[in-house]
Parts: sequence; structure tokens; C-alpha cells
Amino acid sequence: MHEMRDRDKLDKLTGEYIEQAKLIREHAGLCHKWAQKEEHARTTKLERERFENVTSRLRKLGWGPEVDFLQGQEYNELAEHELVRVAKKLTDRVWQKIQSEVIQLMEDIRAERLEHEYTVMLTERWSVMKSVAKGLLDRYLSEHPEMLEYGLNIADLALTKEFREVMCAPEDEVVGSARFLALEGQMNTIVESWRSRIRKEVQELFVKHGIPTPRYGDPLDLVTTVFEDVRSSERSFFPRIVSHKALRSAKPEAGGDAYEEFVYGLDDVHCYETCSMLRPLPTNDAMREVIKLCGKDPDVASVQEMDALDLRLLDKYGRIRTWRGAVMASSDDNHHAYKLVDAEGTAKVKESEMCKLEQEKLWTCPKCETPQLPETRDVVLKHLSTEHGIELPDITDADLKINRALESSLLASWASGDCPPYKNFWARF
Repeated sequence: MHEMRDRDKLDKLTGEYIEQAKLIREHAGLCHKWAQKEEHARTTKLERERFENVTSRLRKLGWGPEVDFLQGQEYNELAEHELVRVAKKLTDRVWQKIQSEVIQLMEDIRAERLEHEYTVMLTERWSVMKSVAKGLLDRYLSEHPEMLEYGLNIADLALTKEFREVMCAPEDEVVGSARFLALEGQMNTIVESWRSRIRKEVQELFVKHGIPTPRYGDPLDLVTTVFEDVRSSERSFFPRIVSHKALRSAKPEAGGDAYEEFVYGLDDVHCYETCSMLRPLPTNDAMREVIKLCGKDPDVASVQEMDALDLRLLDKYGRIRTWRGAVMASSDDNHHAYKLVDAEGTAKVKESEMCKLEQEKLWTCPKCETPQLPETRDVVLKHLSTEHGIELPDITDADLKINRALESSLLASWASGDCPPYKNFWARF
């Protein structure tokens, strides 16, 4: 019995020691956390005081705008600098040692601030230009529908000398709608300068890639001149190729200066940058045979001449193409043994094509005195009814006008061989 009582006392005492040790450890932990918190608070206070001392000295040296700029940033480069974020009091002697390196950092921050302010200014002015320039461009393209194939847009205008001068006017100048509207009288000159530059750049590709050019005439107008984007392998005639996404995919970092970087970085509209990744394809026998089949000389025939013929060609697989489509398909040196579709077949092909063309923005109203941008056929039909009082049953082909250049470019990428009436068309020849 005596031994049992002693064992109980020992167990109780042991338990008390264990509990006491636990409390001591917990207290020690709390003391450690408190000490860490106090040390952190002391360090933070010293770092803050040092940072405030540095910024005060910088403001006296004329760096106030940069200090204010940093306060609005999520990451403050100055506050995190290894010479600034130190838990020690900043003395005059220490400042003399670190001043030059801190000033060097402030030079970089000044460049960031100026770039930021410049971007903010451009963004505000772009909002104004965007609304005004769209109207200017729409009116111009309505009067010059031949330019629609180039894909000319307001980002292209922004890079022209005239629009750039307005966008980049000194910050203290007010740039409102009137400044951009004043350029309307210069639109012919502005666009012609842009078009001439593009044509010159593309013409130089023939020399760059060693492609022979005709002695007379512009190679860009010839029927056998097909271009390929080496990145996407897209092929097309000029000027349609200029509108392709592959030539309008500039990244901001490709800009030669801050303004170009801004324009290249626009999300909603993409400018033409360069034709450096474009190459003219050498004319081969297959391409020449297509033109000869249509009754023209491949050495001198122009795109406009061939479009005017409005012919359709058929290959042995039952695919029907326009001359443009046939030439592009033959540009890889494959012989497709085309034959001309007769007048009856061509008429049926055009009926099939019209089902697609009606849904494209190719159509305008020739009755309006003020030129309009192309719309879908249904939109123009409704316009003829509401604006000119011509009921649908009375509307004829003469009441609508189609943009032939845009039509030809679209048809070039279409093959009508899947249409039931033409699957066995080859047997007729």
C-alpha cells in the first residue's frame, strides 16, 4: 500500500512537471514571437524612416515627380533598393556614399515615368482620333473603292506623317476632334503617299528574291504575279495580300520608337508593318498555261483584263475556279489540266457563287449621289426600298453595284466543285 501511494505521488509530480514544461515552452514561444514582432516593427520603422529621408533628399534635388510616380506603383523600385531598404539611420556621410547610385536609379525611373505619361497622352488622343478617323476613312474609301483591297485602316493612318504629327503634338497642346478633322482635305495626298510606299516596298521584293520582272509595265499588275507569306504560306495577288493578317501582326517590341510601339500594340485594329516576310513566286509553266487557256498573253496580260473576262475553269477533279484561283493553285508548279467552262455552265456556276456573294460586303447603291461603303446585298435591297421607293420585285441587277475587285479576290479562294450540278462536269469535255 505504501509503495502504491508513493507511485501515485510520483506520477502526479511527473505530470505536473510535464505540464509545467509545456507551459514554459509555450511561454518561450510567445516570447520569441513577441521579440520577432518587436524586431520586425523596429526594422520596419528604421527602413521607413530611411526611405522617407531618402525621398526627402531626392525631392530637394528635383526628383519629386519620380517619387510621386513610384507611390502609385505596386512595386516601388526605390523602396526595395538594397541601399535604401536598410534598417539603419541615414546620415549625411552615408548619403554621400550612396547618392550617385540612387540618382542612377532615379534616371531609369524618370524614363519610365515619361514613357508612362506619354502612353497615357497617346491613349487619350487615340480615343479622339479613332472616332474621327473612322469617319474620314469611310468617306475616303466610299469614293475610292479600289483601296478597299489594301485593307487600309485607321492604324495605318496613325502611322502616316500627318496623323502622327497630331498624335505626337506637345503635351500642353489641346488635341481635339477639330485637329483630326482638319486633315480631311489632305486625305488624297495622305493615302496616295501610303499606297505608293507600299507598292515600292513590294516591288523591291522582286530584286531581293531574284525574280525577273517585265521590261515594260508594273509587275504588280500582271496576271502571273502571286505573293506568298513565308510564315503562313498564304498566297494572294497584290494588293489583296497587303490586307492579310500575316502582314498585320506587328508586336509592340518591333516598333522603332515609343509611338510605333503604341500603334503596334493596339488591340482592336492592326496596321500593316512590313513586307519583309513576303516573297513573289516565280512564274511557272502551269500558271502560264492557265492564262493562255483564257486567250491572253501571260507576259503582258493585266489583272484587270483577266477579271473583265469573268471566265470559269474546271479541273479533272470537278473543282471550278476563277482564273485567279487557278493561277494560285498552279503556283506550286502542279499541272491541273484546266478546261474552260462553257457559257451555260458558267451561268450556273455564277448562280451558285451568288448565294455566297450576297452575304459579303460587296454591294452598293448606284442611285445615291453620296458614295457609300459596300454592304451585303440584303442591306442594299432594303436601302433601295426605304430610300428610293423601289419595291423588291421591281429591283433589277442594274439597281445594285458590286465591287468587282473585292469579288474577284473572294472568288479566288473558292472552289465550286462540291455543287451537285458540276460533280460530273468533266465528262462534258
